[in-house]
Amino acid sequence: MSATFRNASDALIHLSKSLLENARRVPGRTGEVSEIKGVNFTLEKPLEREVGVPPRRASLAAQIAETLWVLSGRNDVEFISHYLPRAKDFSDDGVVWRAGYGPRLRSWQGVDQVAAVCQLLTADPHSRRGVISLFDPAEDFIIDTVDVPCNNWLAFQTTARDGVDELDLFVSTRSNDIIWGWSGINQFEWSVLLEVVAWVTRINPGRIHYNIASLHYYPRHQNMIEAIAKYAGTPWDAGQQPPVNKELKYISSSEDRFGLFELELETLVSYVERLHTGDTKKPDVYVIPLFQYFAGVLYEHWLKNSKVKEATTSDRDFVLKRPDALPAGVLKAIELKEEKGKVYRGSWCARGELFSILPNIARKVDRLGHPGAGDSEWDTLADLFNYLVLYRCWTMGDTEAKQFADQAARLFWYTYSDSGRALWVGQTEEGLNEDIRHLFDGFLKGAESKGGTKDLPRQEVIRQIVAQIACRRAFQEVGR
Repeated sequence: MSATFRNASDALIHLSKSLLENARRVPGRTGEVSEIKGVNFTLEKPLEREVGVPPRRASLAAQIAETLWVLSGRNDVEFISHYLPRAKDFSDDGVVWRAGYGPRLRSWQGVDQVAAVCQLLTADPHSRRGVISLFDPAEDFIIDTVDVPCNNWLAFQTTARDGVDELDLFVSTRSNDIIWGWSGINQFEWSVLLEVVAWVTRINPGRIHYNIASLHYYPRHQNMIEAIAKYAGTPWDAGQQPPVNKELKYISSSEDRFGLFELELETLVSYVERLHTGDTKKPDVYVIPLFQYFAGVLYEHWLKNSKVKEATTSDRDFVLKRPDALPAGVLKAIELKEEKGKVYRGSWCARGELFSILPNIARKVDRLGHPGAGDSEWDTLADLFNYLVLYRCWTMGDTEAKQFADQAARLFWYTYSDSGRALWVGQTEEGLNEDIRHLFDGFLKGAESKGGTKDLPRQEVIRQIVAQIACRRAFQEVGR
């Protein structure tokens, strides 16, 4: 199908209607989807990016935060989890989005593609070489991953309309969920990127053209799609946000404009990170009007909804303040694994998951809270931590645990993500020990047939138990 819409809301309404009328149910990686193949459409006013259709209920704060996260070149789960609680479900390791757009936009094998496109179009506004690649053939032809980029290719080209040059953006996408993907973030982030590039290169922002191989929705969104489609035929003028392209007479060159964009983006992201800690100070003044608006929306969001607790260092059992580096206890645990590995080699997984790996973990879980017989509390916690990291390596196909140190660090830092903190802040050590036993016993019941309980697969069980271990002073501070 091919169509032209005014803005994101208009497109969402009529694409939803088309999906209801023409989609076919087909199998997908995570279950059936209702899909239309080969969808092409244009947004005439893509800067009208706020979706106001009542059934959609998109979070503007989440859209802004994820856009800033992408534009600044980031892909860490911790930042985005403040707005997308299920972010770790789209990560292989719970720490980063392997195929996140941020690093691919801003550091593709050392190339800042956004800067490169701006330089190219500044030198030649009519160039047809302003391309950004998001799919990496060297990295993305991987079967065992939950994270492959859906949007694969961006092209910026100038088009003359009524005698005036406008910068259009062409987006090629292999697969797009219309609810969580396209209307939830993609149309928003790409419209901001178009506006930024247009402002830097002094070209009027034009239209966005989408080519989507598979446009679809999941059964969980059936009722929402039906409700959205009922608005078909109704004009929908989405609210226009303040522009990026403000004329600043003292900034004459494209290079200076890009520098201002970089500076204010960095300042804004730092401000947002302070909001995450509960510091709800009003935002500073930004030269770029759109960034001022973004800061205001996020300020109001956190002023109203922030539930982040003030961290203190007075707690005798837990280390509530995130350490600046891996603590001595973690480093000692990694060293201990290396020493034991020279003696026991691969015995930790020699008889597989059910007869080697899980029994080792079970013994240490049973020892929690019962030091003695030559083992200190740290010994038990360190052994359990190491067996869980080894289990993590095994689930990722690393049966020789060559990535042990890296995985140990990743799992430890998960302890201080929002999701990790929620597992232990306010708990007692006795309460955590009971939670670990309950979680692990429940996991064991389904391990043989399912590789985990229905709701908690292996990786999630590992992350949760590690967080409930690694938060303790007795583990972080060896010999305390």
